[in-house]
Amino acid sequence: MGGPVPDINLTVDTAMAPVDLSVYFTGAVLYSLNDDVVKNLSFNVKTGVLSGTPIVVGTGKYRARGHNVDGLAVSNLFNIVVAV
Repeated sequence: MGGPVPDINLTVDTAMAPVDLSVYFTGAVLYSLNDDVVKNLSFNVKTGVLSGTPIVVGTGKYRARGHNVDGLAVSNLFNIVVAV
């Protein structure tokens, strides 16, 4: 189920184009992401879409998970880099 999630490069104080993480999880019906996602970004657990405007510069490693109807989950690690 799924494929690798590429790193996401963002610019501080600039709205990001929404990223649909669901495309990396075939057969998933629910999605999850670390609770410590970049400040001012939001993650929709039903659609797998990450969006918002980052307001802090930094780099972090994140784990996205896709959960299927049986409750099984597959996870992918990726980086979010926010630069000036």
